[in-house]
Amino acid sequence: MFTHIGPAPQDHILVVLSGGLDSATVLALARENTRGELFTLSFDYGQKHVRELENIAALTKHYRATSIVRSIDALETLPGLRKDDKPLGVSRVPGMVLPDSWKPGRNMVFLSIAFSYAYTLGCTVVAMGAHQEDYPGYPDCRLEFLEQMELAAIRGLASPMALWVPLLHFDKGGIVRLGKELKVPYELTWSCYQGGKTPCGKCDACLRRSQAFQANGTDDPLLTKLQNEGGPKK
Repeated sequence: MFTHIGPAPQDHILVVLSGGLDSATVLALARENTRGELFTLSFDYGQKHVRELENIAALTKHYRATSIVRSIDALETLPGLRKDDKPLGVSRVPGMVLPDSWKPGRNMVFLSIAFSYAYTLGCTVVAMGAHQEDYPGYPDCRLEFLEQMELAAIRGLASPMALWVPLLHFDKGGIVRLGKELKVPYELTWSCYQGGKTPCGKCDACLRRSQAFQANGTDDPLLTKLQNEGGPKK
């Protein structure tokens, strides 16, 4: 498993793209680290923040990648993932606090599908934006989980698959700092968990995004763009 920002150039890479800061930064790194085709895989599972699908399309076009978007009806009907469900918010592991945004098994499903697509596309590397700041709140961002998912792919596909998580040891501020160096168009990203036309500025994702840009002494390009377009100031 790759956990650094630059594996040896790969022929083809598939990036699990959510449209947020983390996956956009990974997409930029993937563009720099492939000498072949670049693919993005995204999911529509009935989430509130479908606005992210528009941002996914813009990011994929910007990085000259081939976009794959798949609907997962099974996740849309799972308690805790449906649009109007209250957060589960209960951990069965002592000392672990699950945020309202946690969705049970989501990364497990996403990575399973991603490895299958990678295999059929001739990619040996699947890239994802998981990072340490998301743990312990998100158990499916833990190193041991990611290692086991990679091993399952290798065993299940009988193929030399690799999971690339270049941001694993970064915090959110560090990700934005790296993204600025890579000139990531963060104005094309979306983090808010709510379904509005503008970020709510109150959910966990919005707050952490704001803190990351503040840590780098810069404004959020998305909010600047929205303000210039006449949107409300957050």
